[in-house]
Amino acid sequence: MSKFFSGISLAVALVLGLSPAALAHTQLEKSNPTDGASVNAPLSRIELTFSEPPLIDGSKISLSDSSGAIIPTGDTGLEGSTLYVPWPDSITPGLITINWRAVADDGHVEDGTLSFTYSAGATDSVSAVATPLAIATPIAIAEPLAAKPATSSSKIIPISLGVLVLIGGAWAVTRKKSGN
Repeated sequence: MSKFFSGISLAVALVLGLSPAALAHTQLEKSNPTDGASVNAPLSRIELTFSEPPLIDGSKISLSDSSGAIIPTGDTGLEGSTLYVPWPDSITPGLITINWRAVADDGHVEDGTLSFTYSAGATDSVSAVATPLAIATPIAIAEPLAAKPATSSSKIIPISLGVLVLIGGAWAVTRKKSGN
């Protein structure tokens, strides 16, 4: 019987010990400009800051105008936990959509969209100070993406079921050996 409880203790320790790592992913925390902001003068760059540094390989920021046309930007850069692109010279007044994709160090991909209104030539410029955001809604990016790895929540169910099968098997073997 002590083997049975040892097996259960080991399984519980593994599940509890591995769960935080499985659930930790790169989450968008703030942006500059903020979602829904009105920007009246060019910024030096567009920035997205994440809860942990994303990998530059596979991460991307792209912009589109209200008609859906892609606005050319420079390459996406990374400084610490912040992805950025330079402010495009070709940006015109109107609703601008920021499409983004961030790849976590475990390969998990987060993506989403934000928007702001650009009105060049206004007399007062609005400072688009970075503020916390709600979790972004995933969207399709204008370029093809590789298949996304399974999300952490879809991994937990098979792992949990596997642990339960192992516990059940250990219990059955222990019962058979003890003659119960």
